Formats: sequence, C-alpha cells, structure tokens
Amino acid sequence: MTDGTEHQTGPAAPGNAAYQQAPRFGSAPPEPDWQGMADRHQAGRRRRKRWLGASIAVVGVVAVAAGTVAVRSLSGGDPEPSALGSPTASPSTTPTSTPSTTASPTRAPVTTPTVPGKPNVLADHTGQADLPLGPDAGLKSVSGGYALSLRGDAARSYAQSDDPVVDTAAGFTVSAWVYNNAANGSRSAISAGDGASSAFDLGRDDANGRTAWVFRFRTAEVRSENAATVSAWTLLTGSYDAAAHTITLYVNGAPAGSARASGLPAGSGPLELGRSRSNAAWTAPWLGVIGHIQVWNKGLSAAEAARVKSSGGAGADAPPIASWLV
Repeated sequence: MTDGTEHQTGPAAPGNAAYQQAPRFGSAPPEPDWQGMADRHQAGRRRRKRWLGASIAVVGVVAVAAGTVAVRSLSGGDPEPSALGSPTASPSTTPTSTPSTTASPTRAPVTTPTVPGKPNVLADHTGQADLPLGPDAGLKSVSGGYALSLRGDAARSYAQSDDPVVDTAAGFTVSAWVYNNAANGSRSAISAGDGASSAFDLGRDDANGRTAWVFRFRTAEVRSENAATVSAWTLLTGSYDAAAHTITLYVNGAPAGSARASGLPAGSGPLELGRSRSNAAWTAPWLGVIGHIQVWNKGLSAAEAARVKSSGGAGADAPPIASWLV
C-alpha cells in the first residue's frame, strides 16, 4: 500500500469485469485489515449462532454463483484519488427515490454486501435493517471486502433505513471505518433522524477552518482536533452511556473525550449514512468511502471500543444489532 495505485484485492463482483476498485492509500496510517476483521467478526457470529452456519454458507455460495452481487458502480466525478478504470453503467433499476426495505427479521444473514437480487440495498448482516441506497451512492472493492462510496451530494448520495435502528434515549454505539476526501466543510458519516435536525451525528466538523472528528448530540458534542481528517483511513466510534448520560468519541479505538448529554428524547428516526439534518434540510454530505459499519444497542466500554479496532467488534460483550459491509 505504498505506491498509491489500485489493486483488486477484495472479492470480485460476479458478472462485472469492469467493477470499480478502491485505490490503495498511503502507508500512514495503513489501510485496515478488512479481511482479518471480517474473519474475526464472522467467527464471533458463528460461535453465537452455530445452527445458522450451514444456511449462511449455502446463501453465500448460491449468491456468488448466481451473480447476485451486481453492485452498482459510480461513473464520473469519482471522489477517490487516482483513476479507477471504466465502470459499467448503473443498472436501469437505480431508484429515483428511497425504495422500501423489504428484509424480513427472520432472514438468515447473508455474506454479500447487498441483498441478494437487490443491488441497490445494503444488506444488514443480522437481517434486521437493510439500507436502500440513494441514486448516486455505490460500492467499491477494498482489501478484503467492500465499502460504501459517496459523492458529496446530500440529496442523492447516501444510504437510509426505513425505520429507526437506534433509540437515542437508550444506550447505543455506532462505529465505522471512514475515508474522507473533502478538505473543507462538515461531513457526516453516520447520523439519525429526518426531522428538523439529526438526533446525533458522527463525522468531521469544520468550524471556521478548524476541522475535527466529532460525535454530536442535540445537547452535547465531543471533538478530536488532533488527528488527520483528510485522506486517511480512520475508525470512528460514538458511544452513549444512558445510565451515566455521557457520550464518548473514540478515534482509532482510543478515547478522544466524553461529555455530559441530558434531556434526550426517545426515538431517533431512520439511520443515515453520508449526510445529516439541520434546519429541516439535508447537509454535511460525505465525500469518500465508509466501511465496516456496526451498531450496538448499548454503550461500549473503552476496552470494548478498543476491540472494535483490533478484532472488528467480535470481542465486544454483546454482538452488534446491525452491521453492513462486514
């Protein structure tokens, strides 16, 4: 990962010889060990749900053999550094508005990045909360898997759940590996809510030219101004401890700070990837890629947050309630 050129190290997209690849980034910091993280994550899931092992394997083999991972590529105006070849055209089924999620809570977890037969819907690997993609959102192959690729357009380049995934009045944690290409402006990786303003926001903040990673509630925020926020893979984890009424931001597995947060309303609205809500308008569009997204219905401890980086979250005391692109 030192020459800045692209390599096909993730799984190939069946039936798409010109599938886009994510570039290899610089050596500092290194690209996450996506394959190792995915292996450890899946190993933890197998230990908890051994009886599902056979069905998961069958789904994975059938999906790949049938070419169900017909993942949408982005063409032109690509935010990633370096040329990425000549992607195929977007499928004719690309939605003009957010489609309905049709995943069943009893569906066996899948091993593909999108729902089999639905290339425009990110598969939640727990089978609970699939995420329809906006019309200009797509996927890129990265080392060991895939990441969501977004073009910096809050109205068209995003992913959104149909129903709330977390309850901001209860403890929860959201986490993702992110790569931001925008030098300026606030950028949201994960948020919740489609009302007047987001219930929470995890991403990069730009306050009068001072950039920082941020985990923000309506009543409090935590900032980290001591880490690179452009052109560097970064693990962001935002956690809320409902008992202590405290939010904590972790950057690359290390605590960046905590703040007291009180008076939070119940419910949060749909989960959003790549944008947030302010003054009843979509804002802070993400320009870059987001991968290995996980959600827990508890506030993670510092030790658990560190294990999210070292083991992909498989070492947490409780499994994630939702995960995408893992």
